[in-house]
This record gives sequence, C-alpha cells and structure tokens, in this order.
Amino acid sequence: MDPRAKVLLVNIELCTLHLSETTELEKLLSFCLWGDGCAAALVTGEPPGRERPSLHLYPDPDR
Repeated sequence: MDPRAKVLLVNIELCTLHLSETTELEKLLSFCLWGDGCAAALVTGEPPGRERPSLHLYPDPDR
C-alpha cells in the first residue's frame, strides 16, 4: 500500500426517493422525520488529523 494515498469516503442516503403524495397524517409525519443526507471524509496517513488506532484495513487481494 502507498502511505501517501488519499481516500475519499462518501455516504449518501436518499430517503425522499420513496415519498409519495398522501393526505394520511401518519405518513406525512413520518416524512417529516426522515430526509436526505450526505457525509464525506478524507482519509490520509498525513498529519495533522485524528489517529484511529482501532481502524482495520482490508485491501482488495485482486489489486
């Protein structure tokens, strides 16, 4: 593995794909609780940053 490598981790959740028009109060309230979201993290071996001693990497053996 390359110690200079940088990995961008992206997580996207698209709850609104399942929304449908309704007048039912229970469904409308559940739509208010859930929404789309996204998070990203850049992982490198370079300082400064936070150390994660419990992080385990499982490289792809086919690469």
